[in-house]
Amino acid sequence: MRLTFREQMRGFRSPDTPIVVWLGLASVLVNVLLAAWLGINRGGDSFRYVDGAAQLVAGEPLRAPNVSQYLGYVGLVALATIAGTGLTGVVAVQIAMAACAAMALYDLGRQLAGRAAGVIAAVVFIVDLDIAQWHAFILTDSLYISLVVITTWFVHRAIAHGAPAYVNALLVGVVTASIRPNGWMFAPLAAVYWISRSALSRWARVGIACVVLAGLAGVISIALYQRYNTVVAHPPKGWDNTRAFADVWLGLFGAAPAGENRLALAATRVLKELGHTRPTFSARHNAAVVAVLAVTYPLAIVGFIQRRTDPLSRLLVAVIAGHLLIVALTFADRDGRYLLYVFPLIVMFAACGATSLAANASSRRRSPSPRASSPN
Repeated sequence: MRLTFREQMRGFRSPDTPIVVWLGLASVLVNVLLAAWLGINRGGDSFRYVDGAAQLVAGEPLRAPNVSQYLGYVGLVALATIAGTGLTGVVAVQIAMAACAAMALYDLGRQLAGRAAGVIAAVVFIVDLDIAQWHAFILTDSLYISLVVITTWFVHRAIAHGAPAYVNALLVGVVTASIRPNGWMFAPLAAVYWISRSALSRWARVGIACVVLAGLAGVISIALYQRYNTVVAHPPKGWDNTRAFADVWLGLFGAAPAGENRLALAATRVLKELGHTRPTFSARHNAAVVAVLAVTYPLAIVGFIQRRTDPLSRLLVAVIAGHLLIVALTFADRDGRYLLYVFPLIVMFAACGATSLAANASSRRRSPSPRASSPN
């Protein structure tokens, strides 16, 4: 018997549908208003994408420095040019992807710790001006922040939805890697996550570990190459690009140049990125950052401890750790953008911690005290 359209649609409805829809609409509204207020902005690297798109549309070779590492974003700017929407079209896509990320973040939080955690994580993502401001910039950061959440959602979703879902996750992963080379880390992370959730022998798991190490080495090499290849255009006196690239790898094995402590430097970079305050920020901005992080990090630790055995929790930690590893081996960004790539996932753990503490407090209030329940 053939089902009517209304009957078919009933299968897609769930109690979460209204929540997801409202979160998506709220994200669009907030970011459209913010973009209207800020206007379309360009950053230091915007020329790379705009010029690269112009060359792509004209059928010319791409001449902008390192543009091949951001082909996905250059392609988006080129498509907006062909469509006649210009940079406004690029910002519109970034706002739409941010809405998708808010909805995906809700669903991840819901699966990890319930609807309340999902709503909190999504709402904080929507109203976080440190993140939202980038949606109005012609830079890769807005799309990449959103795609980190969306790709994580697709990778996790594939476990329960079979072969087509794995293909979708792979396609989204490739798109993410085309926006920023950091995105290639999802290849080994997804492989490990999927295989660890399957029933495999011990030797298969050993093989997985080898694949992961090789994959991470490849991702880190791409990031390091990007970092040191950028300097070639204007090398300082005595600069040896190949040697600088090799020194980082050698430093991991105790062979760093004399007088350098690579591990201390790596730790300093990560701490600086996690601290997120910057001399270029205003005093009010830095105070707000400190206040937010002082609440977020402790709650995130509580949330992770509460959910540490959940496979999804381990996937989120792996994504966060992978991005911080690239910071450790390269540099902490001067405007704190690299933390923002994974901050929505940290906020999700914080939302889990907040709901867990609230549930415990509510349970204690409802439980009668021993003195009150004892007989006279």
